[in-house]
Amino acid sequence: MIIYVVVMISVLIALLVIFALVMWFINNREERRIRSTPHYRHDVIISGGVDINTGQMHRNDHMYFNGMKDCCFPTVCLQPNHTVMPMSPGNQARHSILLVEQSTGMQYYSYYNNDVVVGRTMAKDGRQTLVIPNDETISGNHCRISEINGVFFIEDLGSANHTYLNRRRISSSERIENGDLLRIGKYTYQVFLS
Repeated sequence: MIIYVVVMISVLIALLVIFALVMWFINNREERRIRSTPHYRHDVIISGGVDINTGQMHRNDHMYFNGMKDCCFPTVCLQPNHTVMPMSPGNQARHSILLVEQSTGMQYYSYYNNDVVVGRTMAKDGRQTLVIPNDETISGNHCRISEINGVFFIEDLGSANHTYLNRRRISSSERIENGDLLRIGKYTYQVFLS
C-alpha cells in the first residue's frame, strides 16, 4: 500500500513538472521568437499605440520593437497587397497619417511635413498627398490635414460629397485627433496622426 501511494505521488509530481514546463514554453514562445530575430531591439519598448490589424488604439505595454534590419526608412507594418513609397532619407517627414477603413480594415498611410491632401488623385499644387484610389465618390483633392503648433486640423477643399468628422459635416477648419472618424466619399475611416 505504501509503495502504491509513493508511486502515485511520484506520478503526480512528474505530471505537475511536465504541466509547468509546457505552460512555461507556451508563455515564452513569442518572446524567444522575437529575441532570435536579428533586427530585434532590446532597448526600444513600445507602450501604447495602434494595433495595425484592427486600427484600434490600445496599450501594448512592454512589447519590444521588431523592425527592419539596416533600413534607413521608418518601419511601417502593412498587410499583404499594400504599398508604401518611403520618403528619401534626405527628405524626412515630420508627420504621418494612417486611415483605417471601418468596414474592411483597408489601410492608407502617408508621411508629410506641414500638411497632407487626402483625395483620389495627387494634389494639383505638388503638396504631399494620401491617395485613396478606386472610390469615385472621393474628390481628386477632397480635404487637407495640417499641423499647427502640435495640433492637427482638417478642412474640406470644396469636395462634391463633403467631409464629415465624427459624423458631422465640417464647413471650416476643425481640430482632428487620433481615433476620430472621418467620412470622405462613401467610406468612414478611423484617423491616426503623429
